[in-house]
Order: sequence, then C-alpha cells, then structure tokens
Amino acid sequence: MHDGSLPTLDSVVDFHARAGGANEHLDRHVRPIELTADERAALVAFLASL
Repeated sequence: MHDGSLPTLDSVVDFHARAGGANEHLDRHVRPIELTADERAALVAFLASL
C-alpha cells in the first residue's frame, strides 16, 4: 500500500484483491477479484521486480 500500512507485497495484493477495506468513499465499481495462487505469485514477483 502506498501509505506503508501493509508490511509486504503479498498483503498489498490481498488487500486489493478483496477490493480494499470498507470505506464510505469506495467507488461502487470497485469489486473483489479472484486470483489463483499462481496468478497471485506472478503478480507479487512482477511487483517485486519494479
């Protein structure tokens, strides 16, 4: 998370995969996404490479 509140890339991916946290300002179009374990690992590896 850009504010440093989440300790690892894995936790950031988890947060965003579940569409963030409850928030009255959350856009109604933001929805959870389902990622397989392989997709999640690939995303974390990609983010770590940046």
